[in-house]
Amino acid sequence: MHRMKVLGLIALAAVSLVIGILIGRFAITHPQLSWLKRMSKDGDPKYSRQLHQEIQAEEIHKNLQFFSSRPHIAGSFQEEEVLVNYINNKWKSSLHGAKIYNYTVLLSYPDANDPNYVAILSENGVESEVSDKVEKILSPDQNDSTVVNPFNAYSPPGVIVGDPVYVNYGTVEDFQYLTRDLAMNLTGTVAIARYGKIFRGDKVGNGEKFGCAGMILYSDPADYVVGSLDKVYPEDWWLPGTGAQRGTVLLTNGDPRTPFYPSTNSAFYLDEKDIELPKIPVTPIGYNDAVKYLSKLSGIEAPSKWKGNLNITYRIGPGFASPYEKSKMKLYVKTHNVQRTIRNVFGFIEGEYEPGWRPRRSILFCSWGAEEYGLIGSTESIEELGKVLGSRAVAYLNVDLSLAGNSTLRALATPILHKLLYATAKKVENPNPEEVRAGRKSVYDTWVKNQPSSQDPNLPRVGELGSGSDYSSFLQILGVSAADVRYNYDQKYSLSSYPMYHSVYETVDLVSRLMDRGFYYHQAVARIWGEMALRLADDVILNFDCVQYAETLQRIVNEVQSSYGPKLLQNNITLNSVKEAVGEFLEAAKNLQSRVEKVNRENPLEVRKINDQLMQLERSFIDPLGVAGNLHYRHVIYAPNEHNQYAASSFPGLASAMFDIENDPNQERRWQQVKKEISIIAYTIASAASTMQEHGTIGGGSTKH
Repeated sequence: MHRMKVLGLIALAAVSLVIGILIGRFAITHPQLSWLKRMSKDGDPKYSRQLHQEIQAEEIHKNLQFFSSRPHIAGSFQEEEVLVNYINNKWKSSLHGAKIYNYTVLLSYPDANDPNYVAILSENGVESEVSDKVEKILSPDQNDSTVVNPFNAYSPPGVIVGDPVYVNYGTVEDFQYLTRDLAMNLTGTVAIARYGKIFRGDKVGNGEKFGCAGMILYSDPADYVVGSLDKVYPEDWWLPGTGAQRGTVLLTNGDPRTPFYPSTNSAFYLDEKDIELPKIPVTPIGYNDAVKYLSKLSGIEAPSKWKGNLNITYRIGPGFASPYEKSKMKLYVKTHNVQRTIRNVFGFIEGEYEPGWRPRRSILFCSWGAEEYGLIGSTESIEELGKVLGSRAVAYLNVDLSLAGNSTLRALATPILHKLLYATAKKVENPNPEEVRAGRKSVYDTWVKNQPSSQDPNLPRVGELGSGSDYSSFLQILGVSAADVRYNYDQKYSLSSYPMYHSVYETVDLVSRLMDRGFYYHQAVARIWGEMALRLADDVILNFDCVQYAETLQRIVNEVQSSYGPKLLQNNITLNSVKEAVGEFLEAAKNLQSRVEKVNRENPLEVRKINDQLMQLERSFIDPLGVAGNLHYRHVIYAPNEHNQYAASSFPGLASAMFDIENDPNQERRWQQVKKEISIIAYTIASAASTMQEHGTIGGGSTKH
C-alpha cells in the first residue's frame, strides 16, 4: 500500500488545504521590507493558526474513505493506476509540480485460486483440522473479491510435513531456550510462533537458522485481545479469532534483486537464486485455528512467560499428543514472487531562499509504493536520488500510521528534533474532551501525563527510530534527521500492536465506529505534522537542538556502562574514549547553541553557515562501511536491533558485538570486535563534535596547544 510520508509536511486528508495556505502566504509581497529584512523574519504566526483551522476532521474522513474504498495492494491496478494518478493530478493542480517515478521490482502474492493453509496430516495421509483459507466476513465493507488472502510476502512456496513445535515469539532467546536448555533438535520441524515482540521476518530468519523446515504465525489473544474473547470485533476493536496478520518476512529493504542500486530501466537484476530471500515456507493463521494445533501438542508444559490467553495448556512439543502422536503438521504454501512495476509520486513547493520551499525552504511530498513489502518505494528513491536528497533534505517527517489507538501521542525521533516535537504538541488542541475537562488542553499535556520520560518526568517520552517504516533509508543511508508521530493505545494494555493490524477487518468502519469517532485524533496528528513542517520550512534558523543530542549521548553511555561495564572491565576494556568524545560533543553543542542565539539574522552567510552545521550534524554519524559491516544500516548511534528490525539499538555495533558473547567459542575474536566497535563510536562522536566547531576544527572537539 502507499503510505503518505513527508520531507516537510504531509497529511493527505489536508494536503490541498494546507498547500493553499502556503502558496497564498508566500505570494504576498512586502514592499516595505528590504530583501535582507524579509529574509531574516520567521514565518508569520497567523499562518500557523490558519493551518490548524484548515485541517478538518471531516475532510480527513472523506479522503480515507476514498483511498480505502477498494483493496490496493502494491502492484495492483487500483494502486499503481487509480490512486497514483489521483495523487499525481491532485498535487499537480495544488503544488508547483509533481512527478511519478517508476521502479520494476520483485513483489510477492498468494495464489488466489489455491490458498495457503495448514492441517494435521495423519499417517495414512488424511488431512484434518484444516485452517480457514480466507478470513470470515464480519461486515459488508470487507466483502470484496480483490481482498488478498492471508500470506507472508516472499515466503517460498512448498508443502512441508513435520513435527510441530511451539517456539513462543520466535526470538533468538526463545530458540536458544529450546536448543540449549532443552537440548531440542529442531531440524525438520514446523515451528508455531505467535506474532509480537519482534519483526516477523526475524522470527522466520531465526527458525531457518535453527533448522526448522517451515513456520506458522498466529496472533495470540494475549497480544491482541483484552477481556473476553466473546467481545471482539465487530462489537469491539479487539481481533476476532478469524483474523490473520499479513506481512512481509523479507529481512532487507528495497528490491532484493538490486541491493544499493535503483530498479530503474538500466538496472542489473540479480537472479532470484542469488539474493537474500526467506528459505522456509511460512503462512499466517488466526487464533481460532491455532488453538486446534497448540491444544494437541505433546512435550513439557511451556514456561509461564510463553503462555498466551488461549484456554489450553500450552505445551512445546515436538509432535502431537495421543491420539495424534503419529500425525504430523502440514504446511501448504503457494505464495509466489513476481516482477511488477510500482510507482512513487513526488509533489513539491519550491523554496524562496534556500533549496527547499517557497516559503523559505522547499517541501517535498512523497507517496511511497510497496511500503509493506519492505520499504521498497522509499528505498529505491533513496538509491536513485540519494545524492540530491542527501545534500538538500533538512528533515524527514514520516506519516505511516496516524492512529493505533486514542489514548496519547506516540513519537519517535532523532534527539535533534525532540524540542520541536514538544513545542509543536503544545500548540495542538487535545482531541479528547475528557482530558480537556481535566485541564489538559493540549496534545502535549496528555502526552507528558501518560508517557513521561524516564530521564525527566516533566517531559514526555520520545522513542528511538528502528526500521519499521520509510524513515529508515533517510536516516540510515543519508543521515537525514527524522520523526514519526501517531496516536497510540493505552500502554496499560500489553498489546503487541493495535489489534486489527494487517487483517481484513482493518477498515474505515473499524476506525470511524470504534477507534476515532469524528476523526478528531487524525486531525490532531495532521496538525502536528503540519506545524512541524511549517517550523522546519519557515524558521530562519532551523529548530534543531544539538544540546539535546549531547545529553542523549551521555545517557546512552551511562546505560551502556551499567549494562556492559563489569564484563568490559573483566577484559581490561573501558569506555573512557567514548566518554571523552561525548564530553567534546557536549562542549561543541553548547558553543553552537550560543552562536545560534547570537547570530545576525540579516547576514545570509552567517545564517546559512549555522543552518548547514545544524543540518549536517545527523549526517556526521553515518559510517559508509555500515554498522557491524551491515551496509543497509549506517547510523553509528541508532540502528535497527540486530534481532528485531522494528526496534532500535543505541550504539548498535557495540550491542551486536556484545550479544551472547559469553557463549562464543572464539572469545579473542569477539572481544577484539568489541574494542573495534568502541573505537568506531569514539571516533564518530568526536568527528561529529568537530562539525559543530565555528572554524571546523578537524580531529576532535577541542584544539590543544
